[in-house]
Amino acid sequence: MMAMSSLAPDKNASHFRHVLNVSNCDHMGHKGLASVLNVATGLRQLILAYYSLVTPSLASSLQKLGKLESIKLDGCSMTTSGLIAIGSSCIALKELSLSKCSGVTDEGLSYVVAKHRDLLKLDITCCRMILMPPLQALLAHALHSSH
Repeated sequence: MMAMSSLAPDKNASHFRHVLNVSNCDHMGHKGLASVLNVATGLRQLILAYYSLVTPSLASSLQKLGKLESIKLDGCSMTTSGLIAIGSSCIALKELSLSKCSGVTDEGLSYVVAKHRDLLKLDITCCRMILMPPLQALLAHALHSSH
């Protein structure tokens, strides 16, 4: 089931916050999602939980969403190149949820962390392929930023 909603305006902004939720949409392919994203240029949050494989082509369709601040990919299959493409494409990214994603690697996560130094929330719960170096870099940045 796909849901698109407008929420209340932010306290410090005159625009509305837009959310697109395509969680568990088994029948929506990459082309269908790309078509929806082409007309949703003001999107702030995209929820693709339990969608299919996140590839570079899917991630590149996010480039048109210059205001996209939050992406939830919980339970998706991920490629390193797909995660790198998300890091490159989503310039306003503040929140990224990769909980229970298979295929999240040190290389992909390191790229996103390096590219988005102002990332406020990163959920990597149950991402079993991640080792310590990206986490250490993220923690060092977080500790440095808090001073």
